[in-house]
Amino acid sequence: MKTIDVMLLAAFLLCAETFAGDALAQPSKYVSIFVKQDSAGSLSHFKDANLNFEFDYPRALVKMPDSEKDLIVKLGGLANQKHVELKFTRLPDAPDLRIAEQLITSNFQKALAGCSVSGKRNIRFGKGLTFTGSETLFHFRMGDELFATRIVLLSNRDQTYLISFVSTANDDATAKLIFEQVLSSIQQQSASTQPQTQVRSDSWSFEKFNDPSRQVAFDYPQGWKQEHDPGKEFELKFRGANKDGLGGELVVSRLERNPALTLDQFFETYEQTYLKPLKNYQRLSSSHGTFGISRQEGSMTSSTFTAEGHQFRHLTAFFAEGKYYYAVALTGGLWSEREMRSVFDRILASFKVSE
Repeated sequence: MKTIDVMLLAAFLLCAETFAGDALAQPSKYVSIFVKQDSAGSLSHFKDANLNFEFDYPRALVKMPDSEKDLIVKLGGLANQKHVELKFTRLPDAPDLRIAEQLITSNFQKALAGCSVSGKRNIRFGKGLTFTGSETLFHFRMGDELFATRIVLLSNRDQTYLISFVSTANDDATAKLIFEQVLSSIQQQSASTQPQTQVRSDSWSFEKFNDPSRQVAFDYPQGWKQEHDPGKEFELKFRGANKDGLGGELVVSRLERNPALTLDQFFETYEQTYLKPLKNYQRLSSSHGTFGISRQEGSMTSSTFTAEGHQFRHLTAFFAEGKYYYAVALTGGLWSEREMRSVFDRILASFKVSE
């Protein structure tokens, strides 16, 4: 598939150079991708220090050399007697999945002869259905042969990735199942596999907060000052700075739960009210998972905005427990992404709610 790969690369590069524009309307429904995995003997496992997640793939596929910029891994070969190619590519400067989807569709249609969009859906995937993304199916011709490629866009830790899977159109039904097995196996790398992304343990110290009712407990950075707004029933705010003196703020809010709203709808309301009014607000990524001592199921969202001429990072976790919605938000001005993630992960890991 060398000629196909060259044309796909041209489309990827064109996309990387033109990430700007208006976002598309995002469909609200997601299709969950869950496929029973093949036996361990038929699978290989991919893990790389430069990737924030890991996954399984058919053992019959082998790593292939490629000079494409920002390529993480390319795998190819015969799987179930069908020739397929799988690629993971990092997309630089692509902060919004909807913009990336729009531009990839446009640029594929320019770069690939007779290229058309045959299907599109928003999907949940990965172990525990942790990740969300968009999948687009393209068909195009190379000579007399009709090919299919499935493109999945995924955001993880403030980085956008493109996963592509190519086969002939005749083999697409089988290729789709193989691809969905790969998608179903994706999981976040454990902290022990990413030592380069962790802040040294002596860089931060934490202390425990317990609210008077003993319903909410969590760790927060030692020395940060607590503020309380008497006009709000339950909002905890802590202000402080990192070791470089760069300011930060942790806010924990609790709101009465509306049974008519899903957790995603609650976030959309939160985003519309509190985040979108911020200057240059950009949602970078969203994912679903569990966290905390009490294993809360919820979602985590990463975003940026501008204030006083500087870029701020904003990480927020949302979950529901009993009759309440909870939002845990960490904001840092000029902090590095890895320091923000390290501190936020520690706070979330310590969270405990009992009602």
